[in-house]
Order: sequence, then structure tokens, then C-alpha cells
Amino acid sequence: MKELYTNYLNKFTTAKTLAEKYKLPTEKADKALNEVPDFKVTVPLVGGFSTGKSSLINTALGRELLSTEITPETAVPAEISYGTDSVVYVSKNGTSKGTVDELNTKKLSIENVRLVQVSLDDDFLKTIPTVKIVDMPGFDSGFELHNRAIDEYLPKSLAYVICVSADEGTVRESVLNFLGELKLNKMPVYLVITKSDKVMPDELDEVVKHIKTTVENRLEIANITVAVTSADDDESEEFKNILTEIENRSDEVFKKHFCGLLVSFLADIKNYLVSTLKLRDTSSEKIKDEIETLEKNIADLQKDIMKEKDNFDKQCEQVIGIIKNKVISDLRASSSMLENMIYQGSDVSDKVNTIVRNSITAEIHRSFEPRIKRYSENISAAVERNTVIPDTSSPLLDPNIKAENEEIKEIAESLITPVSTVAATVLGEVLAGSTIAAALGLTATVLAPIGAVVGLALGHFVKKGLREKEESQKRDAARSRVNQLINSVSETIGTTVQTAIFSIRDDINNSIDKEIEDKINIQKKALDDANERLRLNEQEKNAETLSLTVDLQTVERMIKEEGDI
Repeated sequence: MKELYTNYLNKFTTAKTLAEKYKLPTEKADKALNEVPDFKVTVPLVGGFSTGKSSLINTALGRELLSTEITPETAVPAEISYGTDSVVYVSKNGTSKGTVDELNTKKLSIENVRLVQVSLDDDFLKTIPTVKIVDMPGFDSGFELHNRAIDEYLPKSLAYVICVSADEGTVRESVLNFLGELKLNKMPVYLVITKSDKVMPDELDEVVKHIKTTVENRLEIANITVAVTSADDDESEEFKNILTEIENRSDEVFKKHFCGLLVSFLADIKNYLVSTLKLRDTSSEKIKDEIETLEKNIADLQKDIMKEKDNFDKQCEQVIGIIKNKVISDLRASSSMLENMIYQGSDVSDKVNTIVRNSITAEIHRSFEPRIKRYSENISAAVERNTVIPDTSSPLLDPNIKAENEEIKEIAESLITPVSTVAATVLGEVLAGSTIAAALGLTATVLAPIGAVVGLALGHFVKKGLREKEESQKRDAARSRVNQLINSVSETIGTTVQTAIFSIRDDINNSIDKEIEDKINIQKKALDDANERLRLNEQEKNAETLSLTVDLQTVERMIKEEGDI
């Protein structure tokens, strides 16, 4: 991987030097040069509390790195990757440094430490230098961990590793809910069954088969990769093989990402060089005409884009209504289940979290993503109709150059915010907001068990000994709580989803505007530079033409090399 890093650092440096030679923008190259050294693919390990995730990592590394003496209240996510031994504790107030030796004994609190980042000079980690392992606290620690496991890690993860303890014999409901969300987001999943030594050998095969089938059924896939592990060092090899497989796949992810950035940057340089060479024998009057044509095309393009943006705004409004209706519909469809949970004294926070998140995720995939795709296609078509390339007979309009408008489509589609981030934004308002907190008898920041609230409200019926009436009143109270919950979600969710959807829209529009502006500025610069070159004598013109031609050949060769990868 180091060779791959070095290769792309050299390529971007070469491309940046060419851009600087002609005073062209270098932001894309600067961004890549900053990103390459720190490139990692994240692999979260998720599962129920006390399923042996920390012990699994310790066994794979051959050292007691992470503490296994933790509680749901003190569990903190830990990111582990190869590097110089160091520990960084991340909190709301900033960061502080620690040592690797203290990590497994240091007492942490989720209230004071949000994340632990561990860099470790380890022989095994050295073989997977681009993999960042994340030991996520068990989902029993609260639905916030479910949200974080998706919202913070889905965009930068190559796969998730689901850990299930063999001695439990099955998959917890919280993990099944999480798998449903991974399925909606089309995220690859590996399965690690821990604590195999806690099950009798003659029962292990049946336990593994049951857990594997359960996970596959929830994901609707077949032949998921399974590693069966225990605390024995020899039993961690299957898990290490999974991480090695992910490392091998990370090369593809790296090349795809940075190849796209490099080709986009090189295409801008190529456009400038081709335009400049075409204009080398153009008269001052002809350049003036082409500047006027360019300005007219820009004005027409801006009108078309404004029209597309207005239409997309309407599409976003429709999606907001669709998502709101979907969430409320799914909550109402689950009202009997929620009512029974409250009636039995259970906390419905996790269940509501799952329903709302999955509703939003499914509806964004179904309703919003196709609209974004159509929008990006319409923008690309507008660019082609109102070409910002001077002289429509120019070789700049050959198929290879026209295909570069596809960049605009890719930019738009790549900016679809991970759907669960939208869901988390909604839930931040809905589940912990003051409106619903008041409706459920909770504080604004802490979701106490809803069943306990119902129990307190109905305590006087027990004192009277009227059991039949108590059960009826308790059922009515549970039903009332569910109705209050759904009404509160209905009042809150529209505004919150609107904020999230419009944020996505703004990100897309800003990036499209920037990409089009860059292309326009490159064409303007080519025309301005052509005017300046009119002052050169013939010998100077020939020398400059040769230099431009050589640089164009370099750029074209680099683009071809990326296409051959």
C-alpha cells in the first residue's frame, strides 16, 4: 500500500506543478495531497454488550490493549490503527494524550470521553495499514450508540463486523435491528461468533448454523463470511483473515477514489491546454467574438440551471412530505406493539429509534435518490446545451471532452448524505426534544424507561386493589402514551426532515456551482491568455506551442494510465 500512496502522491504533485505553470486552480490536487497520507477504511465491530469484541481485538493483537472490565455506562468507542504508539482521548472540550500501557486500566466515562483513538506499532496491524478497527460499545448502552455506529462510520467504512456470542445461542433484537439498517444501506457485513469455548463442542456447529442463518435471513443474503473465535490466540486467525481481506479490498477503494480526483483535475488542465492550442493563430477580433459567445452561453446556462434548481426545490418539498407520511404511517402500524411494550413496563426508545430511522432510510432510497439522479442529469444536459467552450466547431467538443460533463453527475450523486445521518438529525429532535419529552414525562436530555413513567402514573389503582379496573386503565394509559408519541413525532418531524433535506440540496448545488464555475474560468483564462500571446513574436509563439503540446501529451498520457487501471 505504501507504494500505491507514493505513486499517487507523485501523480498529484506532477499534475499540480503543471497547473501552477499555467496559473490554474490547484484546490483538487491540494485536497488529494492532504488526504492520501491519512487514508483509512474503517471497520466497526458491533454487537450486544459483553459479546467479547474487546477481548477479540486483544487476542488478535496478542496483548491486553483494551479493558474488558466495562459497563454500558462507561463504554467508549475505540479506533485502532497502525502507527507510532499513541493514545488520544477525544471529548467535547478537545483532546488529550495518553499512553498505550494505561489504556486497559484507565477508567473512562462516556460523559467525559467521546472517543479513544489508538495508534499502535503492532506486527499484525502493520500488515493491514489502511484498516482502522473500531471497537463500538454494545447497543445495550443506548440507542445513541446505534446512531453513532451508522452516522459516524457508514460513510468511511468498507464493511461492518457483527459480533455475536456463541454462549447466547442467538442474535439479540438490538443487533437484528442494526442489521436491518445495514441492509437498507447496502453495507457489506462479516460475522464473527465469539466465545466458542463457552459452548460444548458437540453443540457448537448447531449454534453457529443458527446464528449464521438468522443473520443471513435479516440481511437477505446467502453465504456470509463467518469467523468462529475464542479467547485462545489460535482461534483469532479467522478474524484476522477477515481484516486482511478488507485490507486487500481497500486498495481498490483507494484507487477508485483518488483516480477519480486525479482524472477530474487533469481534465481541467487538458481543457485549458487544448483551448489554448486551438487559439494560437486566432486574431484579436476572433478572440473578441469568442469571448462574446462564451458570455452569452454562460448567461443561457445560468437561466437553465436556475430553472432546474427551482424544480429540484419542488421535488425536495415533495420528498419531505413523503418521508413524514412514511414515518407516521410506520409508527401507527406499530402502535399495538408499542402499546404492549409500554403496558409491560418496557422502554420503547430503541424500538421507536429503529422504526423512524428505517422509515427515513427506506424512503430516501426510494424517493429522494432517484430525484437527485434526474436533477444531476438535467444539469449535465444544460451544460451540454449551453456549452461554455468557445467555438462550437472546436475539437473540444469531441466525445472525450463532452464526456467530462459526467463529472457533474458524479459530483451530485456522491453528495447524497448518508441517509441515516438524516435519520439521526430527526431523532435528535424527536426522541430527546422538549415536545416529546413532555408528552412522555421525560427530561429533555435523558430518556427514562417509559414503562416506569406509566407505572408511576397508575400507582393509585394498585392501592385500591381494583385489579380489573387497573388493567383497563393501564392499557388505556399505554394507548394514550403511544398516541401522544405519534402526535409529537408528527408535529416535530416535518421541520427537522426539511432542514436535513435542504442541507443535502445546498451541498449538491454548491458543488455543482463550483464545478461549473471552474470550467468557465478555465475557458475565460484560455481566451485572456490568447490575447496576451498576440504580442509574442513568431519564435516565441513556436516555443510556447511546443511547450503546450508537450504538456498536453503528458496530461493525456496520465489520463490514459488512470483509465487502464
